Amino acid sequence: MRQVCIVPSGVQQWTRGVFAAGGGRFAFCSTLAIYIFRVRGFVLDKILVGHDKMITTLCWSPHDPNLIASASSDQVLKIWNVKTQTVVCELKNSGLHAQTLTWTLYDAYTLLITSGGAFRAWDTKNGKLNKIRDFREGTINCVSLSTRDKNKVALGLESGHVYLYNVSTDKTVKIDMNAPIIDVKWDPRSENYFLVALNDGRISLYDSETSTEMSVFARHAGGLRALAWVPEIPGGFVTVSDRNGVMRLWNVSQTSPVELLKTGKDGFHSILFISGDTALCAFKDGMVSVYNVSRKQVEWSTEGGHTETIFDCCFKSTDPNILATASYDSTVRLWDVRNAKCVSKLLGAKGVLYALTWSPDGTQLASCSSEGKINVYDVEKAIVVKTLAAHRSPAYRVVWNQRDPNLLASASADSLIAVSRVSQGDFLTRLQHPQAVFGVAWSTFNTHVLASACQDGNVYVWGVDSKQQPPAPITILKGHRAKVFNVAWSPLLPDTLLSGSDDRTAIVWNVKSGEKTVLTGHTSNVRGLLWHAEIPFLVITGSWDATIRLWDIRTGVCIKVVEDHHADVYGISAHPQRPFVLATASRDTTIRMWSLDQLYCGLKVRALMGSNVCGTVADNARSNGDLRRGMVLSGPGSSSLLKQLESAQTTAAKYGAVFNFFSLPAGTFEPLFAFAKRFPPTTARLERSGVSNLESPGAR
Repeated sequence: MRQVCIVPSGVQQWTRGVFAAGGGRFAFCSTLAIYIFRVRGFVLDKILVGHDKMITTLCWSPHDPNLIASASSDQVLKIWNVKTQTVVCELKNSGLHAQTLTWTLYDAYTLLITSGGAFRAWDTKNGKLNKIRDFREGTINCVSLSTRDKNKVALGLESGHVYLYNVSTDKTVKIDMNAPIIDVKWDPRSENYFLVALNDGRISLYDSETSTEMSVFARHAGGLRALAWVPEIPGGFVTVSDRNGVMRLWNVSQTSPVELLKTGKDGFHSILFISGDTALCAFKDGMVSVYNVSRKQVEWSTEGGHTETIFDCCFKSTDPNILATASYDSTVRLWDVRNAKCVSKLLGAKGVLYALTWSPDGTQLASCSSEGKINVYDVEKAIVVKTLAAHRSPAYRVVWNQRDPNLLASASADSLIAVSRVSQGDFLTRLQHPQAVFGVAWSTFNTHVLASACQDGNVYVWGVDSKQQPPAPITILKGHRAKVFNVAWSPLLPDTLLSGSDDRTAIVWNVKSGEKTVLTGHTSNVRGLLWHAEIPFLVITGSWDATIRLWDIRTGVCIKVVEDHHADVYGISAHPQRPFVLATASRDTTIRMWSLDQLYCGLKVRALMGSNVCGTVADNARSNGDLRRGMVLSGPGSSSLLKQLESAQTTAAKYGAVFNFFSLPAGTFEPLFAFAKRFPPTTARLERSGVSNLESPGAR
């Protein structure tokens, strides 16, 4: 199993200190990771992972280009060596929920930290926190160090005060602004001047020596978020708003903006200049971009991924190129996996979105939320068109019946499975459980049968067409020792069910006989579950231990462990038309694409040679745990592939069908095959290239 694509997280939205820059590199933080890019070429250089809780602020050392500092909400402070990707200094249980972190210019071993109204100095050489001040007026919103006088520090408080602190004298000067301070920045060309931005839209230039206001600029229209000096322009600075993506360019020589620069579609979250005229911009949709003020153009940008935990991912029922994701950030996003681009953002839901599901025809999508609501979206319009008040407590999973498009089932903390009729907007039935229900899945072989995962450690199987009142389960499967979180029916093996539990195991059940195979290996709660759509004995699981595991259920043996994710793996999905490509979603807020190429290599070669790779479930012979030996494809995707190969008119068309089935196009195969169709290769060309000799993987 090989990672073939990663969609980085969106930038963290809870605090503003999400950027750092130094040594020809810049960084931004997601919830749990620090992404480091090279300024030249904007190439992802490193991903630093090690915080267990949300990263709150970053700071690059002005003394050593390989050192970057970070803080997290669990009161942990770290200094990383970027080159080696290791933590070289750490302070746990600091007692500070750090909101800003600033490396001093006068000492390579001292960083300034603010937390609420606390102002501290972290002596990294001796591992100590030294108290500077406690400001009882309120929270310190921003900190700025003078680059002209290394002893001067400006602090802006929520109370509406600016404090000027002198390190050498340990004295402060207080200036009353009469409104909460949004941002404060020292002029990089002056020892005395600094800018202040207030939450009422006022912007002023002050002289620190006299504590007097030198200039007052036109009031900002609203949503003033931050300001920054433009190093290359004398007297030039910019302001940004959280209401739009417009950057206002100013000069201290006049009171109104010099120019309005359109930089993004959404409101600003933060801004930092990484060179003379180049700004690093963070937006509310999670996007990060690099904007050149002189050229008035965006030079690079991310896709604006989810800004919080991604709880679920699911391929569109009718299109293997479209992946939907649901997140803690209340949004559903649609991704084109061929180029890792976000093609749509579905809005209108409230609360945490725990799961999603596609309608059989792919025109609608449903999500469930922490508010107990089921949100039904019109995918083309990207809006919620119907909200079903299914539960009184959080709803953890929702699944569309792929055999009856009018039925949705949802699981909730209110101990109920609600079976909704989508077109009528009402409920067919509600299935009562002893405790909270976390998972639900429709049978792939029986329209009116579903399974549920319960807090009591049991798996329940129900018939929703039963006239019995109150409804009673068909069977109860007992074997887990803790909460059951998820269930999934096999698409190829009748009456076969997979469940995952907080007891760190997954269990494969024969529902009729009650026989079970316990899959043991995860070291924490099991969350994501997936049956392979073509290989009946292959299942994939994801866990809080941040691993993905592949299992051969005939032997109960784990055949592969993948450790690339940095946090809980909640969602696992594959499309029947491209079953050897997986998507996973995690609390680390990344989406990752994987190839099962180690499993399908021989099959792919045989398909390219025109050999029949299809068979029945019974044809998959037992082989002492070797999943690849004697393997054939038994699902609907391979049947469709066979028909495509039979009807293909050219070799290029056949190769295109095979590659599209086994591999992620990643934006390369489609133009390649379009070009090849214009010039169909002759047999002689194929022989010269060696293609006709691919009878075995090692033949070339």
